[in-house]
Amino acid sequence: MQLNRLTPLENALGQGLVVVALVYSLGGISGAHFNPVVTLVFTLRRTFPLSWLPLFNAVQLTAAITAGSILRALYKHDAIYGTNAIDPKMLSSNVLGFGWEVIISFFLQFVVLQTATRGSIIGPLAALAVGSVNVVNAIIGDINSSSMNPTRTLGPAIVNSSQDGKASLWVYVAGPYVGGVIAVLIVTLLNFDNSAQDDSSEEMKMAQGGE
Repeated sequence: MQLNRLTPLENALGQGLVVVALVYSLGGISGAHFNPVVTLVFTLRRTFPLSWLPLFNAVQLTAAITAGSILRALYKHDAIYGTNAIDPKMLSSNVLGFGWEVIISFFLQFVVLQTATRGSIIGPLAALAVGSVNVVNAIIGDINSSSMNPTRTLGPAIVNSSQDGKASLWVYVAGPYVGGVIAVLIVTLLNFDNSAQDDSSEEMKMAQGGE
């Protein structure tokens, strides 16, 4: 099967619209946790139960490996299809790639946290906001083949027999998590007053017997 190449804009819009559709379709069921970093940031914000984190991560990785296996079966001629790797023509080192991954992942998780409804990406217009970030990422992704999702990178890498790109694998695993943690810190600071008011309201309700 020959892979028909899309223009950068077509590819970006396709990715963004798929994300929007999936968030709208599954947001009310699973919270649309397609990215383990999303699950982590909700957990750190204490809007998602810590006990569920390992299960969600296991499902996310299993889904990524399954997707990687399907890609490998469909496009056998392209051994590294679906993987991420630093292009030396665009970035001179993995460290720069890591920095870029942190930045773009920060923006994604910041948007997720600011538009989501507690532990789910189902807040008002959240799907469009998250999808838009994915469109931007796809458009500028040629800089470092940015991922923003560790399991999206790990899935194809695990089933791929080629060693191409595996030296930079850590960039796409560590970068999104670091960007996500930074997003949590920034969002916590921006919403400190609201959080304090919410905590005060909860304490008042408890003092009044939960009324």
